Amino acid sequence: MKRPRIWGLLANDERGQMYVIVAISFVVLVIFSGLVIDVGMVFASKLQLSRAVDGAALSAAPEAARDGFISTAVDAKVQQIMRADNLDPTGLVTYTLSIPGPEQIRVVATNTVTTTFIKLIGLVTGIPAFQNVRVSASATAEYIAYAEIPIKPSTTNKYGTESAVNAAVWGPNSQREWGDAYSPIYGPSYPSANPEYGKLPNGYIYRISVPANYVAANGTSLLNVQLFDPDDYNAPVAAYTPGYDCRDGGAREDTRVVPTEAGVSPAGRCYFRVDEYRARADNGTVETDVTVFTLWYLDPAATSILHADPAQITTIATYTVGADSSTDLRWVLPPGFQINLNDYSPMADGSWNFYLYVRCTSGASENNFDIRTGPPQVIADEINMTPGSIHYHRQVDLSTYNWNSGGTYAFAVRAMPINFNYNTMETRYLTFVPPEAAGQKLIVRHFDNDYPDHRSISYYLKDVPTAVWSATGNLSGNNEWYGSNTTVQGDVLTLPPIGSSAWISGTETVGRWLAADYQAPFAQDTSVWELIYPRARLIK
Repeated sequence: MKRPRIWGLLANDERGQMYVIVAISFVVLVIFSGLVIDVGMVFASKLQLSRAVDGAALSAAPEAARDGFISTAVDAKVQQIMRADNLDPTGLVTYTLSIPGPEQIRVVATNTVTTTFIKLIGLVTGIPAFQNVRVSASATAEYIAYAEIPIKPSTTNKYGTESAVNAAVWGPNSQREWGDAYSPIYGPSYPSANPEYGKLPNGYIYRISVPANYVAANGTSLLNVQLFDPDDYNAPVAAYTPGYDCRDGGAREDTRVVPTEAGVSPAGRCYFRVDEYRARADNGTVETDVTVFTLWYLDPAATSILHADPAQITTIATYTVGADSSTDLRWVLPPGFQINLNDYSPMADGSWNFYLYVRCTSGASENNFDIRTGPPQVIADEINMTPGSIHYHRQVDLSTYNWNSGGTYAFAVRAMPINFNYNTMETRYLTFVPPEAAGQKLIVRHFDNDYPDHRSISYYLKDVPTAVWSATGNLSGNNEWYGSNTTVQGDVLTLPPIGSSAWISGTETVGRWLAADYQAPFAQDTSVWELIYPRARLIK
């Protein structure tokens, strides 16, 4: 039977429609393939630019830290790295450089990617944005990584007691030559400016380390953060008995320490006033300090306390203290300085870190203080003695008791001004060196040691024979950073290499304390110490 002619026409029409559909599908496929290629090219360009910017920031960081500004050497290093990644910094790639903070450099770059199919869309639609796609990337690198300094860096000091050395901070109206490199506004003499003022806008930083087993080991989630003599005011004492109240009769009422006390049994050291009164550099008026202690919690996701996003910081409490003689020679628990660990998320390993910032907002004097942390506890001798009395802490601060830290400890994060109450030889533990630092450089910087002859200082690792490893350096004079390496103004130590017996204890690989025997030139001398691993790292 013969099919009607209409069936042939319908068949031909279906075949025609199929050709149209195939043609349209092919065009769509080509367009989408082109878009995929273009988008892939844009992403590849973005990755290439990000890689180049990261490398440029890391490579230029040493020059930026050395020069302190965007020098031709910094710019040349950035261009060199970009060209190594096949990017032309004088062509389609544009970039800007800035110094967001000390020893830092920020690189922001943009590259124009010429597309093919996306460009056609731009030509058809008249939208310029589709004709060329701009990608950008940024990176901030820091050249140095600071090693932490223990709050009690001496063999004669016990954590939680006051004796040979303590922390210090000077008022902004003091002078740099008195021993604080960062806090004073004024340089070696009024009215010259301190070139390093403002480098620590929030003050000196102390990290409070709390172990993961703190609650289980101590039976409490409460942590006390106490301060020793946090004010900078000394109640005047009318009488002066040589060898008894340790006072030198001077107006500044410095700490004085003697081996024995006349007429006192049992014999012991006498601690008298740990602050120093000084006159303003500009007008000669004696001015005590107003000191601000700010207790912070940092989100565990933050990578740096020095450059944390403000959203990652929780202010736990702020303690502002001026002239308050009730705190003289006393351990004080400021309001809000008792922390409940249950209120804060631990880090991945279960431990906690809290931070204490210390700065003076006014004053010209030296505030010497101390920090101790641990579970709530009562030391009977401290309660029984008269607060602020001449003999307060005479025996208490020797070996008659131990403060229970509960496994906690406080460390200076970036720099530590140290006040030496007397000038005997001290074995100072500068920092704990992990075995991962084997073979690296470690710079020890010291400011205002007051040794004009730049006499030598020896470094060694605790429990490691000096025949295995030791190093020497040079101390600083007044109002200067100094060391055996004048370029970095410090002593550059090369740590023992990987595989050295210095890192072996029995069958285990262990870290070591870096130590030095140091004697201050005179009692009440203050100097600032920093320890730096000189390596570039990305912080943003």
